[in-house]
Amino acid sequence: MSIARRLLLTQLAFLFAFQCATRAADQNPAMDMKRPIAILPFHERGGEVKGLGAQVSDLIFANLVKEPTLWLVDREDFSRSLAEQELSLSGMIEPSEATKIGRMTGARILVTGSLFQADGSLYFVAKVLGAETTRVLGTSVKGSSNDRVDALASQLADEISKVIKEHGAELAPTEPEAQDRIKSLKDKLGVPAFRAFPFRFESNTWRRSTSRSSGDE
Repeated sequence: MSIARRLLLTQLAFLFAFQCATRAADQNPAMDMKRPIAILPFHERGGEVKGLGAQVSDLIFANLVKEPTLWLVDREDFSRSLAEQELSLSGMIEPSEATKIGRMTGARILVTGSLFQADGSLYFVAKVLGAETTRVLGTSVKGSSNDRVDALASQLADEISKVIKEHGAELAPTEPEAQDRIKSLKDKLGVPAFRAFPFRFESNTWRRSTSRSSGDE
């Protein structure tokens, strides 16, 4: 299959997902359609947490998808897109990669992180990234090595939800918010606003000009 065909199929898949999400948003007006969220794999730091990265990522998705105000990118479509672009993510994401992933999948907020064990305690650390702003916020939970993984993942999902709800506008500002920031910067720098002048296109003049050109030929 050609690269162009793969990209077309990927775009169609996300268009279908967007339409489904739009219907869901019509039924639930509280859903934030402006900030789609993608849950990425968590990085396993140390042999004690080997095999837990994908499990924790799945559990966080399962908890967040129940939130009526959050719009999550479908994980199967997301993983398929990464595979088609031959991208492999392990939880260690650079800002430039976040921007690329956001463009490719339509996600504006990315959630990833790492797991590790130290002194008998188990740590789940999450990073919440703005795909366009590359702003990074973090949160974490701590438990003993004997605690249930699903319980810790549920706690972390609650913390992630709080971060997104409280700081979503900072991570992924909407267009008016971005314009307000530009205006604020211009005001601080003393940049004068450009005056807009009205312009009217005379269609009759265009037709006369076209007719003369045709006659000359």
